[in-house]
Amino acid sequence: MFSSANSLLTLRTVERDDALKKITKLEVAIETLEAHQKFLNAEIKQRTEIWFLDQQEQEKLETKMSKKVLLVDDSEDTLQLVLMGVEAYSPPFEIKTALTASKASEMLSLEEFDALILDIALPDVTGTAFGGLIREKYPDIPIAFLTNYNGPQAEAQAEKIGAEFWFKPNILNNFDKLSNCIENLINGESCKTGE
Repeated sequence: MFSSANSLLTLRTVERDDALKKITKLEVAIETLEAHQKFLNAEIKQRTEIWFLDQQEQEKLETKMSKKVLLVDDSEDTLQLVLMGVEAYSPPFEIKTALTASKASEMLSLEEFDALILDIALPDVTGTAFGGLIREKYPDIPIAFLTNYNGPQAEAQAEKIGAEFWFKPNILNNFDKLSNCIENLINGESCKTGE
């Protein structure tokens, strides 16, 4: 009977030792899981913060790029020159182009623009006449004339409708200044181009 009790005690000791080993393994597994959970929580937090910052930056960029300027000139070369020159300075606005006043009028009826830049010499109507029509229909849109015609009459016509007057030779050789002038125009500020 005593040997049976010893066997039973030995069996119970082995079972207890096995149970303690299992408990120890479970405790180690739990600690490991907790460490992984902390790591994952930190990783999730970091990625969420990065995503949130990316979203904020994207929203800022979209807000900046939501500004649109319509450039109207009868010269495809001038349009391309302005686009390439200004885009090199990563402006906070988008430039769309039209070769005629009628095309510009169509574009203005389809989308909202924050500024309008016109040549005085357009094939279908003078830029000043078109600027006057635009001023009546869209009184809040800032307008500038970008032209080769330099003289008091052209400037007076621009002034009459509350438009800026930019002389092409003074501004097309400095795209940084042109980019700044366009941004000023969008913001309702004047830009002296040295005419």
